[in-house]
Amino acid sequence: MPLLALTALAFVPAALGQDEGPCDPNPCRNRGTCDQGACTCYSEAFSGERCEQWDSCDPAAILCHNGGVCANGRCHCADGFAGENCETNLLVPDIPEPVWWPEDDWLNRDNPGSTGDWEVCNKRMYSKGRMCPGDFRGCRFSQIQIRVAGTDTVYTTTEEVFAGTGDIVFIRTDGFVCRIDEQTDGTCEDYEIKVACIQGCRVENDFDYNGNDIDHVPSVASWQECANLCLSLEGCQAYTYNLNNLKCWRKRNAAGRRQIASGVAISGYPCPMEEEPTWALVYRHDKTGGYFGDLNIRTGVNKDDPDALLYSRLDELDTLSADGAYRFKFVDAAGPIVEWYQTSNPTTASDIEGYVPVAVPDPETFPDRAYNGDFGGIGLNDENKRNYALIDSSPHHTHWWMSLGNLQPWNGLIPGWAGSGTSRVELYVQSKNVCPREKGYCVKADESDQNSGVIKFNGVDGDDWRSQKTCLNLCKLHPGATGCEVVWDQDNRGCYVHTQEVAEGNRAENHFCWIFSRCE
Repeated sequence: MPLLALTALAFVPAALGQDEGPCDPNPCRNRGTCDQGACTCYSEAFSGERCEQWDSCDPAAILCHNGGVCANGRCHCADGFAGENCETNLLVPDIPEPVWWPEDDWLNRDNPGSTGDWEVCNKRMYSKGRMCPGDFRGCRFSQIQIRVAGTDTVYTTTEEVFAGTGDIVFIRTDGFVCRIDEQTDGTCEDYEIKVACIQGCRVENDFDYNGNDIDHVPSVASWQECANLCLSLEGCQAYTYNLNNLKCWRKRNAAGRRQIASGVAISGYPCPMEEEPTWALVYRHDKTGGYFGDLNIRTGVNKDDPDALLYSRLDELDTLSADGAYRFKFVDAAGPIVEWYQTSNPTTASDIEGYVPVAVPDPETFPDRAYNGDFGGIGLNDENKRNYALIDSSPHHTHWWMSLGNLQPWNGLIPGWAGSGTSRVELYVQSKNVCPREKGYCVKADESDQNSGVIKFNGVDGDDWRSQKTCLNLCKLHPGATGCEVVWDQDNRGCYVHTQEVAEGNRAENHFCWIFSRCE
């Protein structure tokens, strides 16, 4: 898509004092943002060198919701909202109310011990065999209820717990903790909890998620940008965007949810970054089938028999995997499941690049940590190692954990994650996105521009795989979406969803387009 006619207008202010930089403090009025001394006004309702001029409306007659601003007798809506009073949320669908867990009981998985009372559930604990009742693996939650076991008084904040029991406690992304070393008397009560699991994502006008802050980011242009910043930070499950000072507060949860005065803040739970992956088996080694010998896993082994004890489709990685990065899942029969991303192809590259952990066990359990550091992906071994295995987690070192294409055993087994070795390993890759990415911005069938029905989600450069994945999944969640688009390194950078006819990408630079009618 070419440069859009954006609602925000830029004005260059007069020279400002340089003591703290031209934008500190922010010289822009009425929610304007500052960049290198230039003010970008919040909407077309504002004008002037510092966005100080605006055409106000009678709030008794016209009330604009969700960050909208009234000018010339009508509401000018923020990105993602529409309607006469900006009351319609275009970004996310309605979702059901939170589901409380446990439904008919309370979670009390831990009695106070030497370190405290830990009422937490998460996937990492589950992978290490420490499961919560009902096979629960934790969830994003919007509310929490806390009480001392066997009592009736229910607390919902850390302040209430302290007032009621005197214990200093913490609400985390995965539950609730009372630490012995934080208590003046060196003891913790035995607590039990319930959590209200979030189903999907939400945007709430005039709500604040009080407390449970991870950090805050200043000078954020919109609540959509704030939601995207939350998605990019591990452990962030909720956010509050202050409409007055433009600060984005990234939060561990939304347990402090409270309604506030109109026009002050927008809060929400960010939409998931991705859908549940579909996996394709690309490698198996069961030691009862022997070792690979002169079988080359890079050209395929028993590809027509997915039940074979020795099996490889690693030569098809680029046709099977998603655009931009490989998401791998390594299954060790004697150890945990390991999931990660990397951008380098392990069948061709010895230097491992683009590693991002997804579900990686406790680093201290990785046997190669003392020699080569924490696990960071897999790569093609140096020539002098290939008489042991073709691929492993330390391609430039003599150790060969997490190895593929083994030509010989190690202590009669296969080096996997577990330090004792294993009898069977499998490698999966996330299947290729069945929604093909096209170069250029999205255009109509007659190759003309489509600038109607376009909604901007954020202003993030879309030239890396993580921003593209985030954008595509935001677009998929939008009702009536016909396509998706990312732009980078130009003024209209960001993520956009199309809601009217689009037919193809026009091969323009600095753009990628997805046409949803071509998705399977």
